[in-house]
Amino acid sequence: GKTVWLRWAIIWALHNNPSMRILYFTHSEILAIKTGRETMETVLAHSAALGIKLSRNRASQSEWETSEGGGLIAQSLSSHVYGRPADLILVDDPIGSFLDAHSASMRNNAYEQIRGPIRTRLDNQDASMVLAGHRTHMDDPQGRLFEASDSGEGERWDRLVIPALCTDAATDPLGREVGEPIETERFNTESVQ
Repeated sequence: GKTVWLRWAIIWALHNNPSMRILYFTHSEILAIKTGRETMETVLAHSAALGIKLSRNRASQSEWETSEGGGLIAQSLSSHVYGRPADLILVDDPIGSFLDAHSASMRNNAYEQIRGPIRTRLDNQDASMVLAGHRTHMDDPQGRLFEASDSGEGERWDRLVIPALCTDAATDPLGREVGEPIETERFNTESVQ
């Protein structure tokens, strides 16, 4: 799913620029630690092929550095982020559950974290933020950011929308046929409908 794709995006980014400082945020500290650990394990297992050497000064499995000064800090959306500049920020599923999605205060908290402390960690004009997540509510953080972008009142966000079922083979970013589910190994057309 999305989290696996983001793990590989981290590895790809560090392969291309081992000095890149990456912050990864998600709704859950457990998922953040797991993502940090699994990413680090993949880098360690394929270090020579990837050209990424990890520093011996690793704070934890969810906070580690390359020997070139880049690395990953993976934490929950509500974690303290000040003093941690980033070249790339990845926000993975800022809302964790159906109940959270239908709580105005949870949606507000996630949105304010993304727009406030997390956004300010971008260290320079070339730094980027990626927000990956399935839509959970019309007023979720993605919806608010896109609405502000569309109205010209907020920052511009480029979008890559991948529907659960392909609706147009000509424009499908995954090259699927109409009606084909996003992950054929996990879902069939009937289960997604």
